[in-house]
Amino acid sequence: MKLINSRFYGILETISNFFLLNLLWLTASLPLVTLFPATAAMFGVVRDWTAKKENGIFRPFLSHFKENFKQSFLFGMLFFVFAVVFVIDFFIIDELEAVMSVLVMSLLFVLGLIAAFVLVYLFPVMVHYRLSMKGIVKNAFFYSVMFFPTTIVSLLLVSAMILLVFFIPVSFIFVFSITAYLVFLMCHRSFKKVAELKQE
Repeated sequence: MKLINSRFYGILETISNFFLLNLLWLTASLPLVTLFPATAAMFGVVRDWTAKKENGIFRPFLSHFKENFKQSFLFGMLFFVFAVVFVIDFFIIDELEAVMSVLVMSLLFVLGLIAAFVLVYLFPVMVHYRLSMKGIVKNAFFYSVMFFPTTIVSLLLVSAMILLVFFIPVSFIFVFSITAYLVFLMCHRSFKKVAELKQE
């Protein structure tokens, strides 16, 4: 009976942890300009979970938010500028000649793909290592290419998350933190593999 109770308590604790982390992320992301710092904080907390650190949720989240604020905020601004330019270019394409339109479209597709690949590993790399912004982008791109299947699965997970929220809106109370946890787990395996290769 005690075993059943302890398992039940463990399940409830896990559910509440994901719910609270999700709530913290949503609250911290509300101004929108803090979306990237809030996401970095969320990934920092799930990294603590994988490292078996039992320090609660609120304090670690706040700590990771402050610690990664500068880099993640700047990344957020860069991403916003990139997204605006990306959208503007799509409107300009219609005004171009056929050949030029195809070339620009192809370039945008490649740039968009690279940005998506880098974003998969951006936050996991940011909270796992202590690197400069250039180092974070460089390593994020390296991991995304070297561990291509992980990158694709992560992108599919994020896509599934977006669809789930769109079709089942109530899922937003859990889905973001769960997705972050699953993505970090996969990325963490990549980090471990590279660390093992360096030791050989």
